[in-house]
Amino acid sequence: MMACPKGKRCLVVAKDGWTQAFNKAGLLIFESMTGLPGGCSASRHSTTIVDAIRLAADPQTYYILDVIYAQGMSFLEVDALSRFAMIQAIAEEAAINTTSLRPKYRKKALTFLVPPLCRCTIPAMTAMMAVEHPFEIDGLLFYNDKGWYTAGYTPLVGWLKPWMLPEVLGVPVLEKVLHLKALNCEF
Repeated sequence: MMACPKGKRCLVVAKDGWTQAFNKAGLLIFESMTGLPGGCSASRHSTTIVDAIRLAADPQTYYILDVIYAQGMSFLEVDALSRFAMIQAIAEEAAINTTSLRPKYRKKALTFLVPPLCRCTIPAMTAMMAVEHPFEIDGLLFYNDKGWYTAGYTPLVGWLKPWMLPEVLGVPVLEKVLHLKALNCEF
């Protein structure tokens, strides 16, 4: 289960020392050097393509939901657990590479983070939902461990709003989440 922040879904492509982000319609929403592998001069011979969410509250922060291409390899036919390990490695490398950017680009550099993730067990989901997260949770993605990356809708990935967890899975959530449901507001 992955907690997805509230924001805009986008595709981020880093290659030839430059990074571009595209919205769901394919329009360019960002272009600059970043710390992503392939997105700066230190790693310009790499290419990285990730499925991400650009935070509504902070457009300089991107949460990587999935990886499509990295380290010279397509991740389309790779199981979810392996892709999640690669996401973590990409975010760590992006943080390291950001320090090598020229000051002009470092000031407006994007931050690439990994959303909270846990196994789909009642204790693990309960622990994850018992803490405040650094972003508004739009929903929760449920991945099949062996599932490949598939664009669009697939039965291998599920989606629930946070307030649905107690009703559907018996997983308790923070009172604030239930209060927002009672007010008929989205969290």
